[in-house]
Amino acid sequence: MFWHKNQFYLVVRACINSKEVSNMIFELPREIADLVAARNRLKAAYNAAGLTFTFDGNLVGDIGEAVAQKLFGIALLSKNSAGVDGKITLNGIEKTVQIKATGVKGGAAFRKTETKADYLLFFSFDFEKCSGELIYNGPESNVRNHLSANEKTGKRRNEWTDGSQKAVAFGILKSENAKIQEHDKIPILV
Repeated sequence: MFWHKNQFYLVVRACINSKEVSNMIFELPREIADLVAARNRLKAAYNAAGLTFTFDGNLVGDIGEAVAQKLFGIALLSKNSAGVDGKITLNGIEKTVQIKATGVKGGAAFRKTETKADYLLFFSFDFEKCSGELIYNGPESNVRNHLSANEKTGKRRNEWTDGSQKAVAFGILKSENAKIQEHDKIPILV
């Protein structure tokens, strides 16, 4: 695969209209595409053994943060920043951003933290197609509100325990994203 240095931005630009960032689908940046290609060569070489070399955990999250930096200009913070992955200045005001990602169409998992971000970016990656989709871009509080109540019964969910995680389903993230006005989203750079 040949990549021009601006190809990532050109593909993103082709997938959005007038800087709207809803339902944005994009090809992964060259550096990440190279990683996926190497993984695919490993999968092919060890196919008979059943090894899948699945992208998961921290690697997918790190890919999400790298993509957020490229697409939105997020200034990433150190890994010691619980609940906040980066910052961005919007209309002269510094805002915090939490970045989450999945490679399996799963929801966004949250840990109990004292610090809450102003914004949440949630990406879903299809590593077989070397593409990604922005699922949610908006206030983090809109998503965190779904952590406290069970969607089916309306009853309060179990309280947080040390080290526990709670998740917001993929469909809820898409639904919440559709409700957000463009002026309440982080604008894309391209």
